[in-house]
Amino acid sequence: STAEESKKFLSKASCVTFLGDRESDIYEFLDRVPSKNNHILTRVSHDRWLVSGVKLSEYLDKQKEIGSMYIEVKGDNRKNRKKRTAKLILKSGDIEIKRPIKCTDKYATSSVKLRVVEAVEVGCPEGQTPIHWKLYTTHEVNDSNAAKQIVLWYSQRWNVEQVFRTMKRQGINVEASQVESAEGLMKLAILALCASIKIMQLVSS
Repeated sequence: STAEESKKFLSKASCVTFLGDRESDIYEFLDRVPSKNNHILTRVSHDRWLVSGVKLSEYLDKQKEIGSMYIEVKGDNRKNRKKRTAKLILKSGDIEIKRPIKCTDKYATSSVKLRVVEAVEVGCPEGQTPIHWKLYTTHEVNDSNAAKQIVLWYSQRWNVEQVFRTMKRQGINVEASQVESAEGLMKLAILALCASIKIMQLVSS
């Protein structure tokens, strides 16, 4: 619903990409949100069945590597994640996923055509969890450069994590507010978000 509302407010934009983590791997989302000027980039959570009769994991296992890239991994003490430079091996392909039996939308299409990009870290330091991202997107992915762009866009979610961390206990601590009205809380959250973004811009500059 948030994406659908955003599409209305951003209707004049030439291109919008909705970036989602694993919580956005919802068939209804994948089916409804994409349009001519609206794209999705969502991390895979479910090993879905494809129209071809195999699961997504089986399909990717059979794909050839199309290149590699390096990304800077941001540290996060909460997740015991150390800052490092990670080497990722890339795969990609065009897929068509089947509508799941438990789909809640009776008007949903029987299948959705997407592109998938897989990024797997090699040489991960001991004690760290290696990166393994499977990403759905409606953007064209015709070569390794396009696949790298998809991975770089997705990696920006780390900045989102930093913004929310700044809003919460390690920063402004908006959750400790004693404001009681819904309107007041909304205004406070907006002010905290603006301040957190400014702080992140200063840190990144």
